[in-house]
Amino acid sequence: MMVLLIVILALPIVRPEDGAGPVPVAAGAPAGGLTATDLANMPPREAADRLFNRVMTAVAANNTAEWAQFLPMAIQSYDMARPLDQDGLFHLSMLHSQNQDSQSALGVAQEGLETYPDHLLNLNAAAHAAAALGDS
Repeated sequence: MMVLLIVILALPIVRPEDGAGPVPVAAGAPAGGLTATDLANMPPREAADRLFNRVMTAVAANNTAEWAQFLPMAIQSYDMARPLDQDGLFHLSMLHSQNQDSQSALGVAQEGLETYPDHLLNLNAAAHAAAALGDS
């Protein structure tokens, strides 16, 4: 449910609002118009957020090949963008959960809860990670 909520919130960012069709992609560039030079010219956090959106959109579309390709890059991007705010920690926790790494997901969510113990998204991420680890 949380992934669906994130995708719904991220959809206006990913999809053009003017009703135009998909952005044409140059030959050899990855689908979706996101090229390596695009990411290289962005601040680390913006690149991490774009990769997060790409992974979660692929997850919602059940595009296993795409999310598996971009998931490690998204995790690495958030690690390079540290220190992260609460939203960034939540995104990183969600990516670790998608990667079936519940221990890391829990650790990142708890990192956010150390600063803001009532942060709902990190509380939710920590609860899901703990449940995946068998801690009810």
